[in-house]
Amino acid sequence: QEKANTLLLTSLGAALHVQTARELMTALRYVSQIDSSLGAMLANEEFLRKPNAAKEIALASLQLAFVPLTDEQKVRRGKKHFLSFYWGHQPAHTR
Repeated sequence: QEKANTLLLTSLGAALHVQTARELMTALRYVSQIDSSLGAMLANEEFLRKPNAAKEIALASLQLAFVPLTDEQKVRRGKKHFLSFYWGHQPAHTR
């Protein structure tokens, strides 16, 4: 997940990726010496920004949780095993 996030942010120009202290120093010098670089990253970040994403996901999940089941879904949910076999008061699992 983090690799995908890094790739997304760097490919859209919203972030710089560094792996070593030397790369970090180079990136910091670049950002501090070229004024437009930080402004460009902030502008690109605005394009990606989703400030209410967590709330929207929670609301969508709640809406899905309260959607009535179709008849087919009720039949699938209500299916029971044809036969239960117990050995020593515990279900036996066969393969």
